[in-house]
Amino acid sequence: MGAQLFETETQGLTAFVMFKHRENAEAKPVSQVLVNYGAAGLKMPNNNLEIGIKHKGNAAFFFVHRGSGRMTLSSKVPIKPDDKFHLLTVKIAGDAPEGEALSVSFAVDGKPVGSSEKNKGWLKHGKYPTMSAPIDIGARVDGNKYEASIMGHMKADADMGFDGVISEVMIYGKEMTNQKTVDTEKMLLEAQTERTSEACLKGGGEGAAAASGDGETVADEMPEEEQEDSSIWDYVTCMSSVKLRHKVLDVRLHSADIAYGSGSKQQAVTGNPDTGDPGSYWQVRPVAADTPTGGSCQQGDVLNHVRSETHKPTLLAASGNAKPAPLSPHSWLTESGLAGRVIRSD
Repeated sequence: MGAQLFETETQGLTAFVMFKHRENAEAKPVSQVLVNYGAAGLKMPNNNLEIGIKHKGNAAFFFVHRGSGRMTLSSKVPIKPDDKFHLLTVKIAGDAPEGEALSVSFAVDGKPVGSSEKNKGWLKHGKYPTMSAPIDIGARVDGNKYEASIMGHMKADADMGFDGVISEVMIYGKEMTNQKTVDTEKMLLEAQTERTSEACLKGGGEGAAAASGDGETVADEMPEEEQEDSSIWDYVTCMSSVKLRHKVLDVRLHSADIAYGSGSKQQAVTGNPDTGDPGSYWQVRPVAADTPTGGSCQQGDVLNHVRSETHKPTLLAASGNAKPAPLSPHSWLTESGLAGRVIRSD
C-alpha cells in the first residue's frame, strides 16, 4: 500500500521515531535507515525521504537523505548504543525558510540539534515529493534503483537495515507548531517510559507500581465497561469475543466501513478511544480444525471482526486472499471486503 506524505510541494511534515540502536562493530561509522519514503522511484531520482542514523561508539549523526549522497545532517549527538530508547524528531518546513535556515531540522529526546547540508542537502521548500509510494521501516528499498510501487518493492532487495529496536513511528502530514511538537515529544517519551517500566513488563500498567502490604505489585484496574461478567483466565479461549486495548494510548482495536483509498483498498483497522463502540469486538477462531470451543487459542489463530449492525453481533467469515506486507511475511492489518484478517500474536 502506498502513502502520499506531502499533499503539496510546499506542505511540511513532522516525523517522530522512537529507537534504541546496537553497538556498531565496524571499524568506521555505519549509516542505517529508520524510515524510508521512496517517493520518486525511477521516475524522478534523488527525491526520496530517507530518515536515518550514522553512528560509531558513543556518538551519532542523523540524516535526511534524498539520493546520491544529497542529504541534510544533524550535528554530532552523544548517545550510547544498547543503553536506552531515544526519540528522534524530524521537521520539514511548511513555510519557506528565511535567511540561512534549512528546510530540515532535528531534535533528539526533545532537544533541538544543529543541522548542515551535504551535496546541496535534502529538497528545498517548494520541491517536496507528492507521489504516492510505500513506506519502509527499519531499512530502505532504494528509490533510485526500484520503481516506487508495491510490486517494485516486492521484487527489490532492502538495504541499510537498522540494527536495533524501533518501538514507535509517528508521521504527521504538516509541520507541527513548536508547542504541539513539545507536547507530542513529551507524550511519546512518557509512553516509552511506561512501556519499559518494570511494572508494565510484569503485566501491570499505569499505577501498577503501588504495592500491597506484602510487597507484591498490584495490577492496574480493568476499565468499567469491561468489568461486567469478567473473569481472570490464564489464556484466551477459542470463540471468545474480545476487545484489544492499547495500554498506553487507551484505544481499542477497531474496524468500520472505511476503506483505504489506494493500495489494497480494503477496510482500515484503527484504534478507537470510544469504549462502547461495537466495531471494537473481535472473535478468536482456531486455525486447527480439531481445536475445541473453549480451548486455548494459539499464535497464528484467526482474529475475526464481529459486526453489530443489528442488535445481534454477526461473525464474518475469514478471507482467503491475504496480501503479504512488503517487508515481513505477515498479512496487512486490514479487512478484505467485510471479512476478518489474519493477525499474529507476536
